Amino acid sequence: MNDKKTLKQFLGIVNYARNYIENLAKLTGPLYAKLRKNGQKHFNSEDIRLVRIIKEKVKELKPLELPLDDCYFIIETDTSEIGWGVILKQKPHKYSLKTEEKICSYASGKYKLKTINNTDREILAVINAINAFRLYLGFKEFTVRTL
Repeated sequence: MNDKKTLKQFLGIVNYARNYIENLAKLTGPLYAKLRKNGQKHFNSEDIRLVRIIKEKVKELKPLELPLDDCYFIIETDTSEIGWGVILKQKPHKYSLKTEEKICSYASGKYKLKTINNTDREILAVINAINAFRLYLGFKEFTVRTL
């Protein structure tokens, strides 16, 4: 990738797969920073590594399950200092085994504030997950797991 236009096109295409790639925001964040007016113009070895990782993840996309109304949903959250990642899973019933869980969707993002303590990060990840998956969750009971 030798210019901002090519990088912007790459990130635009990758964005279509955002619901299929876990923690995509962590991988694309440094690349999006290059699109800013004051962003670094040239690719370094870390940028090239991130692009390779993203391409590998796109090649290895696993099929996701269509969320069903009669299934029980589980939200798994994971946080870091810069962002959050969440997974929506479903299983036939609340007390079904964990081995019966199927992945329905992924979501991820970056925190706007830089100084957030770990507890607040976890809470924000849960809120972001509920917002991302509210269409499927509705008013049903679901489980939240923080990693």
